[in-house]
Amino acid sequence: MRLYLHESFGFGPVRRGSYIHAVLFWVVLLLVPCVSFAQQLDEQTVLKLVSEIDHAISQRDASGFARFLSDKLTVIANVRASGQAQTLTMNKSSYIESLRQGWAVATGYEYKRTNIKITLSGPAKAIVTATVSETVTTQGQTIRGTSTETVVIELVAGKPMITSVVANVQM
Repeated sequence: MRLYLHESFGFGPVRRGSYIHAVLFWVVLLLVPCVSFAQQLDEQTVLKLVSEIDHAISQRDASGFARFLSDKLTVIANVRASGQAQTLTMNKSSYIESLRQGWAVATGYEYKRTNIKITLSGPAKAIVTATVSETVTTQGQTIRGTSTETVVIELVAGKPMITSVVANVQM
């Protein structure tokens, strides 16, 4: 094979088919740090995710919210209302369906997350605690609730996803 005398990204003379290999080498070399960075959670990544989640919820966008939820999601809601206590357990599909149904009949909906605390548990897991206040108006009746939520965010196939929600709700 003949060698071509042009230089390819500082590699010196390369064989005709090696030019592609040199380009691929540099692409991989430049992308590896980005991929590695995406493979761990940090506080900034978690805060950005929480902000995007809150936006989807505020917009009553169940599909937009669902994209942040792991397929293996577990939701446990411990609800106290009028002196009664009830525990609800849901998976991703039942959780999203209940949100869709509730938002469909609500004529008003307000949502706010405060007191956010993030605890990183290794490079692939974060625990977010917060106070969530919601006000829903349906058929002229307004219902207010406040909950203390513990949300687990884990990297699933390199993407931060909610894998668990435990909410203690007061209505």
